[in-house]
Amino acid sequence: MFNVQKPPFDDVNVRRAFAAAVRREELVRHVVRAQKEAAYAWVPPGIVDEKTGRDFREEGGDLAVEDEAAARAYLKAAGYDEDHPLPEVTILFNTNEMHKAIAEAMQSMWKDVLGADVFLANQESKVFLATRSQGDYQIARASWIADYVDPMTFLDVFADRDNDARYYNVIYNNLVQAAKETNDPALRRQYMHEAEQILFDDCVIIPIYYTTQPYVVQPYVKGYHWSPLGVVDFKRAYLEDQKG
Repeated sequence: MFNVQKPPFDDVNVRRAFAAAVRREELVRHVVRAQKEAAYAWVPPGIVDEKTGRDFREEGGDLAVEDEAAARAYLKAAGYDEDHPLPEVTILFNTNEMHKAIAEAMQSMWKDVLGADVFLANQESKVFLATRSQGDYQIARASWIADYVDPMTFLDVFADRDNDARYYNVIYNNLVQAAKETNDPALRRQYMHEAEQILFDDCVIIPIYYTTQPYVVQPYVKGYHWSPLGVVDFKRAYLEDQKG
């Protein structure tokens, strides 16, 4: 997540440059592992409309762009080149070996693609969250877990005036509010898709991966329900007769 008010990331072209230089599949394959899924948008897959059966993520498609040439062009458009290097940049994360490994990988990518010297800073979780909420950072690790099965639980994050990215866009906020107020399901989804697109036009975040929860089940266990929130419900579960 960028602090969109902290230089040099108060310039959308710098944010776009850093975002376009990230190679997610490489990160997931070699660093994150554990069958995680590379993320190219904010709202994750698995949120399905009950009436239409359509997945919100499949409808919206990929929104993040990976393009090294474009990344360098964005940086140049922001006024940075060999003669005008970027100021010091630091990525902040909460102390954890995986978070450190991801930060180091992104640090290497940004150096390779943009020539940026990025420093790492880690803090214990309580201090880290306080630092982030105070906006005392340039780029920081962030994550979000759904409170309920609906795209709004993600989109609402950046409609909050006090969001940690220090992001405010009246059009985005109006779309989120309109989605909350309409009784038309199709129109509601349209508003949410438009709002999510704005997050990427403004390049507020660099999604890296969607977490996954692999599980195994015997073929004779039937009737259970696996929630997109990761909760398994056995109320109607039963064991299929294996005789014969």
